[in-house]
Amino acid sequence: MPIIDGKEDNAERAISALREAAHMNPFRPAPQAMRLLVALALAAIHGLVLAQSNSQPKQKIALPMAIELCVNTNFRVLAEAKKIHMAEADLITSSRIPNPSLFADYQLIPLQHVDVDHQLGPPQADVLVAFPIDWLLFGKRLAAMKAARLGIDVNSAGFANVLRVQLAQTVDAFYEVLMHDAYFKLAGKNVEELTEIEKLTQELHQAGKVGKLAVTRVKLTVHEAMLARQDRELALEIAKARLRPYLGRTAADPDYDVEGVLTVRAVVPPPKLSEALALAEANRPDLLSWRKAIEQANAVVEVESRRAKPQIAIQPGWTYQNQHYVNGYPNGSMFNIGISTTLPFTDRNQGNILKARAAVQHLHFTYEGDRADALAEVEARVASYANAVKQLTRYNTPETMQAAYDLRNNIVAAYLKGDHRLVEVLDAHQGYQTRMARVIEFESNYWRALNSLNAAVGLKAYGSEHGAIQPLGKNAGTPK
Repeated sequence: MPIIDGKEDNAERAISALREAAHMNPFRPAPQAMRLLVALALAAIHGLVLAQSNSQPKQKIALPMAIELCVNTNFRVLAEAKKIHMAEADLITSSRIPNPSLFADYQLIPLQHVDVDHQLGPPQADVLVAFPIDWLLFGKRLAAMKAARLGIDVNSAGFANVLRVQLAQTVDAFYEVLMHDAYFKLAGKNVEELTEIEKLTQELHQAGKVGKLAVTRVKLTVHEAMLARQDRELALEIAKARLRPYLGRTAADPDYDVEGVLTVRAVVPPPKLSEALALAEANRPDLLSWRKAIEQANAVVEVESRRAKPQIAIQPGWTYQNQHYVNGYPNGSMFNIGISTTLPFTDRNQGNILKARAAVQHLHFTYEGDRADALAEVEARVASYANAVKQLTRYNTPETMQAAYDLRNNIVAAYLKGDHRLVEVLDAHQGYQTRMARVIEFESNYWRALNSLNAAVGLKAYGSEHGAIQPLGKNAGTPK
């Protein structure tokens, strides 16, 4: 692979020189020239690695791909999916029938000589197997299984909510990167146009039409524009770093570029607040999760109430008496049957029942609080989206853009004739740049406000090129 500026050849020559110098006298400490040679070799090798990394094209990530990466590789989404598997394991545990217990003994063993005249015992062996039946008599197993099934529903809704939040943040971060990328390109174009104005000013200065102060002024303006471009580049890199974790990537992974447009082809009218609130009530998975959690808490109350019932087990068994050498009677086997039970006189699980009932009330109040917060979020998102639509449709008209463009060009043309001063040219140019920046601001704000509203009411993410992309609500995604 060819390397830029011959860095590969430089690295090979530096390494070869190091080997020759080492073979001359490997035991003498390296002189100053040797240390310099080592530094050159390391610099050449670093240039080789940098050139090879720069030669690889960056991956282009569009919004559908970003959402797919979030669904499949986002760390928080993957972690939340495991909670569903844990809840499924709880269901398996609750569905198991309790194990029987085994009791075996050998008792009445004489510790002295015994015979017909000196009888003792006789010794006997017992084997008893206790089979619990209270799970069947009192419905303990079915109650526990019902609570566990609701636990799966709770965790499934919780997973959908985490996915909703992560997707919403992914879409928002994606459009933030697009916004800063557009700002960076606009800043680069600003530097180019100001550089052209600087050249024109220098030509006018050489022709004696403007003074030295004008040349100095435009140079300072170009310098400030370069600094502004550097700030925009930094903001772009920070925005890409913010997006990276949502895609399931870290800083150690290869760099990437986003691919998309901010152009708004059709504006979705703002919804009525009542409609948005109804959508949130029906689709938001966090509200569904709380409702399911309340159902599960009521089921847990039933589980604790059934646990207050006694623990009952039937105990069939076998007994063998070894009596022939004691009393002369034949040895024999016998069958036993019995029942064992606890007597819930004092402990009837009162504490756990009260705790479970208090948990139901706690979840009710928590649900009402989170519901109020969610509906307040919807109200704020509706207002933000209505404002974004207003900015885009009322203050972002083609007429204002054309007016700023024509004003700048006309003043530049008059400046070449000597009819306007440099400060007027720079003001007109700054006005045009501000107008273009407003276009980027209004369009990016529109997309971010739209997707924030969709996420708040549990609807789908929406892209400028692909329309509805991925559900954000209670049916969003399938855990793997």
